[in-house]
Amino acid sequence: MHRLKPTSPMVWTIISEALTENALSNHGDYNVYVLTYVTRAVAWANGDKIVWLITDFIASRFNMADQSFSAAVIIHAVIEKKYVADPYPTFSTFDVRG
Repeated sequence: MHRLKPTSPMVWTIISEALTENALSNHGDYNVYVLTYVTRAVAWANGDKIVWLITDFIASRFNMADQSFSAAVIIHAVIEKKYVADPYPTFSTFDVRG
C-alpha cells in the first residue's frame, strides 16, 4: 500500500474512467459526475498497476434531465480495477456526501 499524490495523473485517470463507467452502466441515474479535484488517494498496487484506490474527491454533478451543472459534491470511493477479467474500473463503494 502506498499513498499517491492527489495530483497524480494515474489517480485522475482511474477516477475519471470509473465515473464514466458508472454513468454508462447506471442508466436510471440522470446525474453525471465530472471530476474537479482530488483530496486524498491511497492505493494498493500490483507492480506498477493500481488494483485498489481509496479516494476522496470533489466532482461537479451534471443533471442530464435539465442539462445543467448543480453544486459540487464530495465523494468517498473505493475503486477496484480488475486488469485481467475486467478492463474497466468499478466502484466497490461510492458515497456521495453532499
